[in-house]
Amino acid sequence: MCDFLEGDDIKMQEELKIHGEERLRRKLEDCIEELDKLIEDPCLERMSHWQRNEIKDRLRRRIVRARELMGGQPRLELMLAERAYEGERITVVLSIRNPRITALRASLIKEGDLDIEPPFPQEVEVPPLSTKFLKSFAGVSGSGLKSLTLMLIEGKDTFTIESSIEVLEFKVDLEALPKVDSIGDGEAKVSVELRNRGSVPLTILLPSGELLLEVGEIRKVELTGRVRTDGLVEVDPIPYLDPRGDRHELHIGDLKVEAKPIARPPELELPERGAEEVGRSETVSLDLDEIFSVIAKHVIAAFLGKLIGEHFPERKEYRKPVYVEGLPYEKRGEITVIFEDPLAVVEEDRGDYVLIRKAKIAELEHVVTAEAARRLMENFRVALDSLMSIWRPFPEARLSRRECAFYESLKGIAKKEKRSIEEISKVLPVNFYIEYTIHRGRISKKTLLKVYAGACSRTEILLDRGKDDKPMSIADALSYLGLSVPTEYPAVFLLASPTGWDPSAVNMARGTSGKVLYILVDLKTGEIYHNQQEDISRSIFRALSEIMGYTAEPLVPGEEISKLDEMLLSGAITEEEYKEAQKRLLKLI
Repeated sequence: MCDFLEGDDIKMQEELKIHGEERLRRKLEDCIEELDKLIEDPCLERMSHWQRNEIKDRLRRRIVRARELMGGQPRLELMLAERAYEGERITVVLSIRNPRITALRASLIKEGDLDIEPPFPQEVEVPPLSTKFLKSFAGVSGSGLKSLTLMLIEGKDTFTIESSIEVLEFKVDLEALPKVDSIGDGEAKVSVELRNRGSVPLTILLPSGELLLEVGEIRKVELTGRVRTDGLVEVDPIPYLDPRGDRHELHIGDLKVEAKPIARPPELELPERGAEEVGRSETVSLDLDEIFSVIAKHVIAAFLGKLIGEHFPERKEYRKPVYVEGLPYEKRGEITVIFEDPLAVVEEDRGDYVLIRKAKIAELEHVVTAEAARRLMENFRVALDSLMSIWRPFPEARLSRRECAFYESLKGIAKKEKRSIEEISKVLPVNFYIEYTIHRGRISKKTLLKVYAGACSRTEILLDRGKDDKPMSIADALSYLGLSVPTEYPAVFLLASPTGWDPSAVNMARGTSGKVLYILVDLKTGEIYHNQQEDISRSIFRALSEIMGYTAEPLVPGEEISKLDEMLLSGAITEEEYKEAQKRLLKLI
């Protein structure tokens, strides 16, 4: 009786097209009347308890579906970022689903603190059994919690949805406490304690590379100053960038020399590398973790005591000769102290020795902070259900959903750090996946396709270092999420990573076809890697692009940039040559 009520919206649109609105409405009214009678049919009492209940549940669901088709309430969903800095322009997406067989015509009114530009239309029309997406932008000003309320008014009925966004103050304030450590040969070694007193992270542009300084963070850097004839030390201004890309300069001023002159440390020589004739340094015993611990504790002794010093690992020793390349350093007895942000330092085990060097551009492109990883993964999680509401590879099939979030790993970290799980979950992202099963039938279900959609990161590294820069592999992602490749039905793995994907994962996503497909999302750059020859992956890409604004490939030609990356990592070209070649490629687009 009234089996057509089991169909989805597309099936119901076909019924509407065949019968017309009036005939379909009368048919739905007849169905409700007949289904009510069937529920009270005495014949059902002769069946077993579970059979009787299952049939009654199915009949009631059909009645609910019929009433919804005749006069169901529209469903509103508002997609808005959780946090933003004042002065930013954020994306606002409103989806309106019309579950009825009649068109929805209503007025749309906005209230709240956010100004939408361009504004949403005041009058909205949604076709029968359809979903309409409205996308615009909103500028945020002033810090604090800002609300947005949208009201859909249809006759005497009002349907309301509201959301809020935390607007953070955008204050740029960098403080420097310089000190002359030593002088010699017309130069002076100056140690500068940098403190971020503002409300946004800052990128310090040092001669040795970039240094990310989080809000309230204190770091010590080593600079070289010039000793003038009047005995004062002159230090160049320190340039730095705010999150919007605006450049600032911190002027230290002239410093009075109070330190006693000491001999400059000997020049380090490097082992031979390729065809370059590079000298070899003396062998030193380098304990990297202790070095960073000593630097941190020295800075914090003047400010926060031992609070942050306890965070650093105790000790790490190398059993091989260690060479330092391109980094400021100082020998202190048997310890070599490296004055550099640990994230800008790379350790390479080259067999008979270990090379400590400055990270290159191609190695820094995947860096993401714990806060950024958490926000990116949360936004992706919200977008997934919107994706599955508009993406239907099999119109006649049904969809079920099962979500799995790995809070257990955070519990272990919270126990280890002696902090509450609520506190840890505000700092670190939660790895998760949602299993969407597309099937036919209700009692005897036949699985047509499974979509495993999720995002993961290395939470322990994010907690320990505050950031991660290693691109994810497919094998690691499946391991973090506890997933395996099924063999009994087709499957799509829609996986997202805030640090991007390594080349082997990208190649696998582009080349895999058949029963198992991989679609990889780089949450930081918004790029999607997939097999463009497969209909399913193409349709998912189009839906994600509509909802989140993702792109298929980077703008720079892939093969040429890959070659440039390889040449830079192998040392065949310098960073300056890499930047110039990249600019030339961009002009070709």
